[in-house]
Amino acid sequence: MKQLEIKIMGRFPSKKNETRKGKYGNFYNAKQPEIEAITWQLKKYKFFSAKPIKASCIVNTHSRRQDFLNIIQTIFDCIQSAGIVKNDRQIVEIGDSGITFVKDKQEQAIIILEELN
Repeated sequence: MKQLEIKIMGRFPSKKNETRKGKYGNFYNAKQPEIEAITWQLKKYKFFSAKPIKASCIVNTHSRRQDFLNIIQTIFDCIQSAGIVKNDRQIVEIGDSGITFVKDKQEQAIIILEELN
């Protein structure tokens, strides 16, 4: 069974409310720079598998207001755009996962992808 451990540093924006209305009525993606930074960190990892995948996530963030499911949705979308998996629909199971709120530690996520048989 193949396994890949990924470590991402930095803030994790949620996908919810990512489009903002600008001063002159135009719309823009306010969280795009943060999402691109996550994707660039993931570029060093190689293609994982085309089979169904189980993902386990441990996320440390400073803000208690962030929603865990939206954070992992953003991470899975970045994993797909970095080319680690072909489609984030391959992630069919979420294993042992959790979120911690420790201000002393740097914001980070550890994701373990396991190939299912």
